[in-house]
Amino acid sequence: MIAEMDRAEGYIARYALDKKHLRQDNSPRQDLFYPHPHAELSVTFHGDLSEIEIWRIGLAVALQRARKLFGRGDLKLTAACVQNLKVISDPVEGNPNHAIIVGWPKEKEARKLIALELAEAATGIRIPEDLESI
Repeated sequence: MIAEMDRAEGYIARYALDKKHLRQDNSPRQDLFYPHPHAELSVTFHGDLSEIEIWRIGLAVALQRARKLFGRGDLKLTAACVQNLKVISDPVEGNPNHAIIVGWPKEKEARKLIALELAEAATGIRIPEDLESI
C-alpha cells in the first residue's frame, strides 16, 4: 500500500553509494539527494528500526546495486516535504520501510536547487567500520 507519510514524525535515510556523496566533514552533497535518472528518490524511513537495522538495509541496497555503502544522509520528514515534494511509503521486498520522495519539478536546475536544500538540512553519517563486514 502506498500512502503519504506523516510529515510531523520521524526521519528518513538516503544511502550514500558513492564516496563523493559525503564531504570530508561528513556533510552530504546535493548529489546524494538528486533524483537522477528517475522521477522519484528512494529513501528508508527510520520508523522503529534500530541503527543496526538501518545500516543492514543500506548494505543490502549496496549489494543489490553492486556498489559500496559509504554512509547515509538522515533527514527529518518535515525537511523532505519542501516545495511540492511528498514522501510516500513504498514497501519493497527486504525493506518494508522503503519510501520514495515524489513531486520533483521537471527542470534540472529546479531539481538541483531542491537537492541542495535537502542536503543542507540533512546530517551525514559515515558507515561505522565494524559494520562493513556484516
